[in-house]
Amino acid sequence: MSSTTQDPLPNHWYLFFGVLEPISVLAGTVYATLLPERYNHELIPPAFLSSSKLQSSLLNAGVLTDSTRMALAQLGSCYFLIMLNSAILFYTFKRLQPSNPAVVQHLTSMLLVVLGAADWTHIGLTIALLPNGPPHQSGLVAIRKATFTDKLALLAKPASWNSLLFGNIVITFILFCFRAMWWAGVGRGRVSSSTSSTTTKLDKKSASGSLKKRV
Repeated sequence: MSSTTQDPLPNHWYLFFGVLEPISVLAGTVYATLLPERYNHELIPPAFLSSSKLQSSLLNAGVLTDSTRMALAQLGSCYFLIMLNSAILFYTFKRLQPSNPAVVQHLTSMLLVVLGAADWTHIGLTIALLPNGPPHQSGLVAIRKATFTDKLALLAKPASWNSLLFGNIVITFILFCFRAMWWAGVGRGRVSSSTSSTTTKLDKKSASGSLKKRV
């Protein structure tokens, strides 16, 4: 399949959205489904837990309730759905592009809107559901509970993160940035509405001519 940067979905964008991203999502599928104990343990980095909760987390790192195991398996199933959705649809768009570039541009845009919205809900829920962090000593005796501001302070420290939190927030944000670059027209062509209407008219004339020849 030949491709140029004048196409709405040139090879480099197809490889990113249709190959690399599905592979990364497949890794999440395998992690959540086949290694649920480790996945569950790493969802919240130790820096965000109080000492008592951290100790409990370490003691129960390899123990999951049936409901938690089922929830993680279902999460893996959702990742698998996203992986298949992206891989199959972008492959279809690539095959369709030579004859219908305007349609491919529209469908790609709509699909990336859906994925972009999911990026932000994923990031937002991850940050919202993280604990605020361990309690802090206030004065000589008083202990105060951590606040959302304390959580933001922990997020600002790279040492507070682990690989799973990095993937859930930073990698997801990077994916959204690439979607925004595609929307902005970086490294791809744009099919105007006039080009689309002209192509449609030519297709109709060609189909009409073929029908007349058959008759």
